[in-house]
Amino acid sequence: MNHEEIKAAIYKKGYTLAMVAECINKHPSHISSIIHRRNTSSVIANAIAKAIDMPVEQVFPDVPAYQCKTKQEANLNKRKAELAALLAPTSCE
Repeated sequence: MNHEEIKAAIYKKGYTLAMVAECINKHPSHISSIIHRRNTSSVIANAIAKAIDMPVEQVFPDVPAYQCKTKQEANLNKRKAELAALLAPTSCE
């Protein structure tokens, strides 16, 4: 997906880039830099993918750093996401 498609998908879900940023304690400009591929951040890329309910590999197919190499790595990422959700503050609604 290109940056416009990602933004449109976020807005379609009823969210904004600022909302995504606030929920993961990042600055909105950092979210934008990831969407525009100026920087990389697995944390932000995964948050964006979760917000639009798509695998990160489909949202950012052109960014090798976000591609799961093996099933073991995919499982590890899933477990990390579960732990992050468990430990996340609940005040972001």
